[in-house]
Amino acid sequence: MRKATLVSTLYDALLDRLLSNQLKPGEKINLDRLRAELGVSISPLREAVSRLTGTRLIQFEDQRGYTVSEVSLVDFHEVMEICRNSECFALTRAIEQGDLQWESDITAALYRLRNTEANLRSPEWEIAHRDFHRTLVSACKMPRIHAIIEQIAIAQRRYRGLIDAHALSDRSADHIQLAEAALARDAERGCEIMRQHISSVEQEMTLLLHGYFERESAGDIAAQ
Repeated sequence: MRKATLVSTLYDALLDRLLSNQLKPGEKINLDRLRAELGVSISPLREAVSRLTGTRLIQFEDQRGYTVSEVSLVDFHEVMEICRNSECFALTRAIEQGDLQWESDITAALYRLRNTEANLRSPEWEIAHRDFHRTLVSACKMPRIHAIIEQIAIAQRRYRGLIDAHALSDRSADHIQLAEAALARDAERGCEIMRQHISSVEQEMTLLLHGYFERESAGDIAAQ
């Protein structure tokens, strides 16, 4: 396997461990142990871990090396605030700049999403949901804002990995309304729905995350 391909494969494998909480917040990244587990040499593994620092899920500190970034309610609310602002900005630009192909792509993405909603929070739904939101803003011709949105989407997925995502409400109606506003070229309405959509998710997840942090705190006390 070519090194570039191997690094990408390792990146995806480690990202999956981070998002599924197999690599836990605050945990030191033991490169030798990971190398043995994954059956690879240290060079591509180190490159994959270094690349993951760009997601802010892993951080590097002198003397300590690589560690999994901590989680907190403060950080979660920051993630959701950036999500609201970046998604609304990009949606407004997409509505201004989108063409007929963009409209067709939104219709197709919504169709795929609605046909996976019977299995809410399944891996198939997660992919369809991510693709729908990406498609909504895809006509925005600003690569930097897309990079921000992708980084924040990864952070959101990490926090969802800490809770029972099946406990979150079905927001199918929001997705339909978002698509309708985009196709109608109504940026104001689209942003209003987007902000409400993200805020309602934030409120529900905050309650569930309180439970996660309480359990973690109780576990730490018991371990002392």
